[in-house]
Amino acid sequence: MSYVIQVRLESSALARVQSDVDAYKNNPLVHDKISANLFLNTYETGLWVLEHASEFPLPLLIIHGTGDRICSVEGIRMFAEAAFQKTEVFFGWLVSRDA
Repeated sequence: MSYVIQVRLESSALARVQSDVDAYKNNPLVHDKISANLFLNTYETGLWVLEHASEFPLPLLIIHGTGDRICSVEGIRMFAEAAFQKTEVFFGWLVSRDA
């Protein structure tokens, strides 16, 4: 049996359209748990991606919203700066009306 962690996701941050947020909340397949193994693998993969970003061999287009409360804006910036050392990176920040 695997160790399970409760996740406190701010569901209102998933979408601006309330009906989409409500659909997520009411979806019977959605739950608030993650296995320790999945969390650890995801976390370690994120660190690996940042450490190896400068090795990315292809041009990139990165678009990320500055008001994102789920995915790290700073993490995307760190990746883009590291990847830019070796390849062309085209990125744009979608500035949030709420930011």
